[in-house]
Order: sequence, then structure tokens, then C-alpha cells
Amino acid sequence: GTTMYYTFSPEDAAKPTATKIYVSQRTGGAWTKGQPLEMSKDTLSAFAHPSLSPNGEFLYFVSDMPGGYGGKDIWRAAMIGNDVNYVENLGPQINTAGDEMFPYMRTDTTLYFSSDGHIGMGGLDIFKATMTGRDEWRVENMGSPINSQGDDFGITFDGYSESGFFSSNRNDGKGLDHIYSFEYPITRIT
Repeated sequence: GTTMYYTFSPEDAAKPTATKIYVSQRTGGAWTKGQPLEMSKDTLSAFAHPSLSPNGEFLYFVSDMPGGYGGKDIWRAAMIGNDVNYVENLGPQINTAGDEMFPYMRTDTTLYFSSDGHIGMGGLDIFKATMTGRDEWRVENMGSPINSQGDDFGITFDGYSESGFFSSNRNDGKGLDHIYSFEYPITRIT
């Protein structure tokens, strides 16, 4: 609760700027001014949507930097404190020629993300990926009612409960994004 990673794109009227991941520390009841996290020497690529694994070992993020599978890919940075040790692409089981975005690490082995490259219901769909071994993932579409014909993205859970929130532009003729809540039913055998 004392470190915050976020996406920021500084304004510059003279030239376009790419998004970067910034880090801020909470000290003395206030947040420090955010500083760019050195992910790569690449100044042209976008870096966004940071999600720290619960154990703090990896920072998952999105980038269009070279070395990916096309569009935007999900990468992870091995963290040593607030410093990046190395960066690696999550590979072809997660990434496609399309866009993979909005990673959310619910546990150290369960990743949720959105994609328009995996087979889905339309637009961006939310997927659950479970790590089954080193660099091995089992990816499954969350299906309806989480996914729709619109764009569905940005899922987050309320702690360990089976409820939470996600964003979608479903049922909106203007294509605007709205926040939806969900709750999975608990199955009890008696």
C-alpha cells in the first residue's frame, strides 16, 4: 500500500508523446511526485496498464515495443524493489497479432486480460489465463455475461471474493464505456 504504479502521458504541444509507467511512493501521509519507471531505452513505444503481481515479483504491463507478436502485447518486468531487473514478453499463448491489454494479476498464477486477437464474442473480450508451468498458460474466454459483442475490459476483483467490476461499451449506441459490477454464484454441495 505504499507504492503506486500508473500510466501517464505528459502533454507536449510540439510533439506527440507516448504513455509511460510512473511510480509514486506514499510517505508521511502523501504521495510523492511520480517518476517514470525505466522499462527500456525505447522512447517511441507505449508502456501502459501496470499490474503488480501479489508477491511483488513481477510488474505486468502492455507495450507495442519491438519483439512482440503484433499490436499491443502483455509483457512483464522482474522487479527488484522499484527497479526493473529484466523485461520479457508473455509469449504466443497470451499474445496474438491483435491487441492484448488491461492485465490484472489476481494471484501469482492467475492473469486476467482483454484481447481482440483471441477468438471471442466481439471487440475486446476478457480472458482468464492460468499458469500451468514455466511459460505455459491455459487461456479461456470468460464468456457471457462478462463478455458481449462490445468491448469488455479492465476486470478487477474485490479481494478474494468472486465479485468485482469491469468496463464495457455494451448496449451503448454512442460507444461509451461504463463500469459494471458482477458476482459469480457460489456453488454449495450439501
